[in-house]
Amino acid sequence: MIRVFYYITLSCLLFGCAAPPQSVPLPKGDRDQVVAFVFTSVDCPIANAMAPQLRRTITEAESLGVKTYLVYPRVDITEEAMATHARAYGLEAEAIADPNKVLVTELGATVTPEGVVIKYAADGDYEICYRGRLNDLYPSIGNRRDQASCHEFRDAILASRSGQPIATPFPPAIGCMIERVP
Repeated sequence: MIRVFYYITLSCLLFGCAAPPQSVPLPKGDRDQVVAFVFTSVDCPIANAMAPQLRRTITEAESLGVKTYLVYPRVDITEEAMATHARAYGLEAEAIADPNKVLVTELGATVTPEGVVIKYAADGDYEICYRGRLNDLYPSIGNRRDQASCHEFRDAILASRSGQPIATPFPPAIGCMIERVP
């Protein structure tokens, strides 16, 4: 028995037994800080089709001081898979694993891709300013346009940052369903 334990321990030390990433709580923010979250997946074709526009949106948001996170709500996601996916699509935002659906539940996400924009208050609490589709590239499942004509997520980030009202704060998101943890 001790020999078995010894071999298992030695194997873990030599070959690595990395623990899977754990969900993290919502990051803390300062008063009037705007933060954007994009719920995405390595294998959702709709999310991946929106990556070029998302890349531009992230760049624009970050240039305005809006912190942007890529949230991967999968039980089996690894740090390596998130990094490989973000690199493959040129998405330069901090990646967060959410295998236990902590952020999914708190922010109300239902599909990938889905964008959420929050704005922090003085007491550290926050308001969800926007939750919905990234753009209208897919007006419905299986119905893809040649190019998006409305970019609601980007517009919501810009409006929240400048203190303007958001025209459509909760448009339905079209994408791959986020599997709930029982």
